[in-house]
Amino acid sequence: LTYVAGSALGTGYYCSNTGQSRPWISDHTLLPNVKETITLKATIASSFSTPTGSLRNVAIVKPAPGDVVETVPLDPNCEKNADGTYKDVANAATCNNVDTEEFPLPIDLVINKSITNLKTPSFLPGDDVNYKLEITNNGPASAIAGFTVTDVLPAELTYKGTVTGAGYACVITGKTVVCTSDHALAINVKDTITFTATISATLSNNTQSIVNVATVKPNPNDPS
Repeated sequence: LTYVAGSALGTGYYCSNTGQSRPWISDHTLLPNVKETITLKATIASSFSTPTGSLRNVAIVKPAPGDVVETVPLDPNCEKNADGTYKDVANAATCNNVDTEEFPLPIDLVINKSITNLKTPSFLPGDDVNYKLEITNNGPASAIAGFTVTDVLPAELTYKGTVTGAGYACVITGKTVVCTSDHALAINVKDTITFTATISATLSNNTQSIVNVATVKPNPNDPS
């Protein structure tokens, strides 16, 4: 996340520096049970170098030096734990002067289909066509297991043999094959599924081309 310049608003507060850490300092006292608001905007990075399933943003409020504060659960020296939570160092009580917002990030599954045994000038009725499906996740989160690849053959093609892909369970039903992943797919990792289809030997004379379309869909529980 990167702060959007000029987006932070809070009456009675001023920001003391720039960068990823933005302390807002009040210019006034805050009475009991009075609520004040600071708003800001941040931009999510356009690309991620490592799998990032969610983004967590933490805000902390600390009293002015010398101010008298309750010791539990409010603690001006509240520290961050390895699990991302904040607790009072002395007694492990959860701090109420820290709040966290976390939201999941999407995935971007992409599929590319190619023919690995192209013929010149063209295929003929009865020929076999070898297809390769390549599935890539552009991220930024890892795609959880259970995403599916579906290929529905047109009338001119028939599956020949089995459909193979490491980490996929593929089931052929008539003209349709559905391959379900048993693994997560990290960003910029490419999976491959291959199969062979046979062109009908009784094509009509006016058949100019054969179109075969494959799709990839995420697990329904995955944001995309």
